[in-house]
Amino acid sequence: MAKEKCKKNEDELERRRIARREKYKRIKSDPEKYAIERAKKKEAYLKRKIEQKVKNINEMSPREQRAQRKRWRENSKRYLKKKAKERQIKEVTIISQVLKGRGKINDKEVSDPLCEENTKEEINNEINHRTFQRKNKALKLKHATEKKEMTLLIKKYKNRCRILTKILNKMKQNKAYTGSEENTAISTQVPIETSSCHDGTQKTTSEQVILKFAADNEVKCWRDVGDFSSFLAVVRENVKNVEIKVVEEHEIIEKELLLPKDISPFKGTLSVHQVIWHSGSEFIEFRKLSCFLCMAKIWEHENKHMQLHKMYKSVVESVVQNIKVIPPSKRITVLNDVSIQYFNRLNP
Repeated sequence: MAKEKCKKNEDELERRRIARREKYKRIKSDPEKYAIERAKKKEAYLKRKIEQKVKNINEMSPREQRAQRKRWRENSKRYLKKKAKERQIKEVTIISQVLKGRGKINDKEVSDPLCEENTKEEINNEINHRTFQRKNKALKLKHATEKKEMTLLIKKYKNRCRILTKILNKMKQNKAYTGSEENTAISTQVPIETSSCHDGTQKTTSEQVILKFAADNEVKCWRDVGDFSSFLAVVRENVKNVEIKVVEEHEIIEKELLLPKDISPFKGTLSVHQVIWHSGSEFIEFRKLSCFLCMAKIWEHENKHMQLHKMYKSVVESVVQNIKVIPPSKRITVLNDVSIQYFNRLNP
């Protein structure tokens, strides 16, 4: 029963809506009645506005604004659908209409294909299609040319950026490998290291020696200095206040042969440490800041020794003499692999 009652109410409401639409359509068709109806609606709207029953969109709350905008969207969609439907019905009626004045039918399926009107229409359609194709082709060609120009421009600026990023290295390469003597950069100041101490220790002094441009003749393009002797001759000729001595290779070999074989220094520490070993001793003497005069008998020069380190080759002897024991290694490569005893007295 409830469903039938709801259905009756809905039918009644629909009939009332249809009746209101029909009444409004009759009023709208009569200009005088339509003007009176509009005046009544305007008066009612102003009355509601005075009573503050009608609000502007800016005066509404955010929730009311969303609801109002939603109603506007729905009304707009409904209006556009209605207009599209009316346009479709109108087009259908125009196509199926008979042209009474000329006595011809607009439909091509029924009309004569050799009629003058139909042939003109076909020619016009063909011309329009050709013009459309020509314009379309021109637009495509224009777009392709613009795209090509843009890609070339981007590639050009990419190459320019690469050149700008590598320009510093390029300048350095051109200076180093120029191929001409005019662009070759030659240093006019050369730092020289001299050993000025009598005991063999080197003391570095940087003296700025000014070379004249006569050295340009000795510098070859695309290669290093020709040979050492010619360069040395030019330096000696132009630098008068510095004495230059050259140590030959055979002199270095001769000095190495003159050194005793039982003094074998560690690599890179010749002026600081010495190691002495002979067959009559059971240990290796590792002398720190020792003199060059004594060999095996280190007690002959008392003032020359600061310390003496003994590195025993037997771990058992180190244990008997209460020396710090370090585990033996199969292959002794560093000092930590042997036992060391420190002495501060002269006679061990």
